[in-house]
Amino acid sequence: MFILQLNNHEPSTWLEVDEAGEVISSSLIADLSQAPKLNPDAHLTILFPGEDIFMTSVKLPKMSASEKLQAIPFTIEEQLASDPEKIGIAMGDNQADGSSIVAVFDKAHFESQWRVWHAQHFTPWCVIPDFLVLQLIPDAWSILVKNKMALVRTDIQDGFSIDVDNLFVFLQLMLNRPKKNKPTRFICWQENAVIDVVQLEKLGLPVELRDPSRENPFDMKTLITKPAFNLLQGKFQTKRQSSLLRKNWILSGIAACALIGLLFFGNVAEWFYFHHQSTILQAQITQIYRQLFPGATDVLEPHFRVAGLLKKFQGVSQDDAFLVLSGTTGEAILHFPELQTQSLDYTKNKLSVTLQAKKMATLTQCLQVIRSKGFEVSQKISKTGKDQVEAIITVSRSA
Repeated sequence: MFILQLNNHEPSTWLEVDEAGEVISSSLIADLSQAPKLNPDAHLTILFPGEDIFMTSVKLPKMSASEKLQAIPFTIEEQLASDPEKIGIAMGDNQADGSSIVAVFDKAHFESQWRVWHAQHFTPWCVIPDFLVLQLIPDAWSILVKNKMALVRTDIQDGFSIDVDNLFVFLQLMLNRPKKNKPTRFICWQENAVIDVVQLEKLGLPVELRDPSRENPFDMKTLITKPAFNLLQGKFQTKRQSSLLRKNWILSGIAACALIGLLFFGNVAEWFYFHHQSTILQAQITQIYRQLFPGATDVLEPHFRVAGLLKKFQGVSQDDAFLVLSGTTGEAILHFPELQTQSLDYTKNKLSVTLQAKKMATLTQCLQVIRSKGFEVSQKISKTGKDQVEAIITVSRSA
């Protein structure tokens, strides 16, 4: 495993660590071009300068992760000195009180760093604020003083980096904040700098000094197995070749299963659909048939019996207005099996028929047939749907 610790004002540190978290080699590099060339699948972790990261917590109503990322910059706007549109957000763990830990950083700066890494063919697995790599010790805050900078870890996903001159004031502010897990001591490592222990003790907590040459202030083993935070989220998330291949295979498998399922169940679904529609049509035919032939117990040759009934009505009297109108209208309707008669009403020498059709064109053709026989026809659309239209047509003799 390789670790690159970035520094804003000092050369960066390149580390090689074994599986137990022991440092095998360490070197300073003034420019990333001096870093060793790595295999694209090499396990690289980057420690990002903590002074460029602001850790906080927010509590939002229940919403999706994408909606949270859009809402958080405006929720913490008062805590920031920059435009909410220019900041980047990385989500941490959810807390017991419903709040979420977030890391805030300058979006343009982080993106420029991300491009530099990729220009050097670096594909890091994790980018973590440097202070979150310090040892997490129960009931204590870990402090590393190095090159006039102080790294402070206060919780599993909380901490900060600050210059040594302002460390005492900032610690005092942090201790005055309402916080559940307040420390009972400070554990300090000094590297290339000397911390003012007397000033720290004025905060009312004991200070325990440790030698970084004997004990690594960074918890490398946890960093390897389960890093506390990862800034690589959203578009910055690293996509491994193996992950892409796995994703492609999964998508191909899903597509194949879907195709097989479609072919297998397609015919079954069609059979059920047409059977259902046939049952509905049969019920409608039976209902109309029994309205026309109240004494019938069985539906026998409905098409021919209805046609014969209409001819019988036409033959009774050509002068009877109802019979003429109903006979002509019924004959026209018979030409269009798609039409369904819902009701008939005869008032003041006018016959009103409620018809249902799947297409408006069918109704229009039926009206044209009736008009061609010398009758006046008007229509009124009473109901429309996706696959059905219902209209009331009124038929009368021409004046």
